[in-house]
Amino acid sequence: MDHQISSSLYTASPSLLFDSPSILPSALVSYPPLNQVTVVREKNVKFSVLLDVPAAEAAAGSWQVAVWLSLGGEWKDLNLSPVTDQEKSVVTSFKPASPSADIVVFEGQAEVSNTCLFTVKFRHGNSSPWQWVRDQWGTENGTIIFNSAKSPEDCPGNLPLLIKNLDPVWHWSSVGSQTPKTSVWTLTAPIGCGSGSSPVDKEFRLGVPFGGYYLRWFAIVRISRPWMLPRQGRHTFELDRPAILASFLGPDGRHMILLAVSGTNDVMTLLKHGPEGAVMAHVS
Repeated sequence: MDHQISSSLYTASPSLLFDSPSILPSALVSYPPLNQVTVVREKNVKFSVLLDVPAAEAAAGSWQVAVWLSLGGEWKDLNLSPVTDQEKSVVTSFKPASPSADIVVFEGQAEVSNTCLFTVKFRHGNSSPWQWVRDQWGTENGTIIFNSAKSPEDCPGNLPLLIKNLDPVWHWSSVGSQTPKTSVWTLTAPIGCGSGSSPVDKEFRLGVPFGGYYLRWFAIVRISRPWMLPRQGRHTFELDRPAILASFLGPDGRHMILLAVSGTNDVMTLLKHGPEGAVMAHVS
């Protein structure tokens, strides 16, 4: 069954609707979603865009939608085709915002060979100017990564190839994984014992995941013993509090997850950010 459009909902404010000289939809939904990263396994990617418009303006052929995407280093238009009323129920379960509104859906396909950026534009009628989603809602481009379900054998066995400037103090080794298509390493570093009630505190540089070419990062930080909170960002890894876990999305769609292990031999490990985007391990 085709995918259900269920993400990237953007709604227009009343002032935007009435001040603009062009007719605008009250909501727009897209798949793949804008302002997010989508990893696909097939080169042929289907784009779907849904508009919530006044019922009086929902006549067939009155709206035009196009995806503006980067293919092979060049930006190109992909004109989407309207979906018939019979096909709407298969594509989406989205309901209009009001009884006086209606849903129009557009679809199209493009071949993606590696990483692709895209945005959406639309207009009402041939004589109306094109409206860009970024101009109307401030929505950033979406990112599509083609990843053909690579196996662990395709992943470099040498961890320093994945983590730039890995401190040589770390002793790393590959271990077996119980999760399919996953590679696991353990890293250990020597640390002395504390004296009396005074612990030993040291910081070790882990390095820069994917050489700094990651698209997103996510972390779980430790506020206090019982409380933890999420943190996330894009290109610069920076934390306001120490973390117990950090995850990075690489340019090829892989995820690198760093887990700080504590409680073994009375050692506590937390993750921090360091210079040049490096991940630091604070060990007590």
